[in-house]
Amino acid sequence: SAGGGQLFYTRQLPARKGQRPEWHSWRRVQAPQAAGGLAAIRNHEHRVELYFRQRANNHLTRLEEAGDTTDLDMEWSAPTDLGVPYIGRPAIDADAQGNVIVAIL
Repeated sequence: SAGGGQLFYTRQLPARKGQRPEWHSWRRVQAPQAAGGLAAIRNHEHRVELYFRQRANNHLTRLEEAGDTTDLDMEWSAPTDLGVPYIGRPAIDADAQGNVIVAIL
């Protein structure tokens, strides 16, 4: 469950003509247990990046969408421990070239 520190994602499905779009079922992301601090952004390569706090050490951790970006079953990179503990939620944005910028407390 999400209360156990697991990450999940869903994607909006293409809308049929004259209909509202529906949502894909929730999918679990294979990642270390999270302790909040979740943020997401699409990078300059149009891949989703997820940032979250690892429960074990409170470190900022990054996952990047891998594989075919049009597939509804998203694949993710191995988690990258960015080596810095933080509180709250990361501030996240992109510069003029689409490079991701992350700031933490």
